[in-house]
Amino acid sequence: MMWPFLSKKPKQDTAATLSVQNTGYVQCREMPEDVGELCQKWFSGRISQFEQTGERSIYIPYEFQRFDRIKIKGAGLNGSAIQFGTYLERGPVAPLFDFDGRAMMDVASGHDGAYVGGSSMQQAVTEYRMSHLLTKLGFSTVPCLGYGQVHQNGHSSWFTVYGWRTSWIDSVKPPQGDVQTYRAMTIRNSEIALELARKHRLIGNFWMVRNEDGDYLLKDLHLFRRADPLNMSQVSWVMQTYFALHITAISTRLLCQKWHDEDVAQEAPLWMIWPFCPEATLEDWDLLRFRVVAKYMLQSHPAFDPEQLCDLLRSNPITARIMDLCPTEFEAR
Repeated sequence: MMWPFLSKKPKQDTAATLSVQNTGYVQCREMPEDVGELCQKWFSGRISQFEQTGERSIYIPYEFQRFDRIKIKGAGLNGSAIQFGTYLERGPVAPLFDFDGRAMMDVASGHDGAYVGGSSMQQAVTEYRMSHLLTKLGFSTVPCLGYGQVHQNGHSSWFTVYGWRTSWIDSVKPPQGDVQTYRAMTIRNSEIALELARKHRLIGNFWMVRNEDGDYLLKDLHLFRRADPLNMSQVSWVMQTYFALHITAISTRLLCQKWHDEDVAQEAPLWMIWPFCPEATLEDWDLLRFRVVAKYMLQSHPAFDPEQLCDLLRSNPITARIMDLCPTEFEAR
């Protein structure tokens, strides 16, 4: 469905927004009609009651099925306008790894492929399809109700829409629970990530919420990709899988530094490692962070040597264990 709209400008320009007609429209895909109408109202600046959550997402109070609010990701910068024509250009990166383990940057699935305040097409479509694919596989997800495009003056930005409940505990929001709650969520995150990578050939990092019944729901699924032995070896599978685990681990540390004390933050990265490598230490994790992540994942190594990379992976108990867990269909060196 498509609706024309008045462009939504920053809050201080609200009066001007309502008096200036721009060529633009909102196109909604796969979502219920009333939810699409809500999105159209948001992007035309006709909703004043909302809550910002992150730089590019908002909650709108709305009774729909079992939910009490709707979340729009790609809704604009800090609850205001999408900065059409201006790319984010500050990461995080989303690398792919070739047969030798060499990093290649996939800009579109990272944030740099999106306009400031918006989402890229790849993010929005992957988010929607992964939500429905995981549901079919028996995993619980935050329901993605649909996705769409905002067209404005020759540019287009993408967004996704979710059903939400205020009672959910979000793993990336300020603490609604104690340290044990977040530790348990992170450990479960690791278990699910490895199950998806090994059994379903789906590799990616994600976050979770816990509902009123104590069930975990997966969210933020736009960084997933399907592993294929035609395009990946054992080394590239290990690199892709560990990168996904590492992003969640280091983000958890940063969040714990913000919410809890330094002792908790120091231990936090190991919550993602313990389920498959309980003997791992912070020293093991730090060695991977500086010798593998920094040198081989976040950039293309200037003097790349596949044998040297394999030796590094095998010498660390964390990546050595991931190598052991790699499905045999992925060719080993």
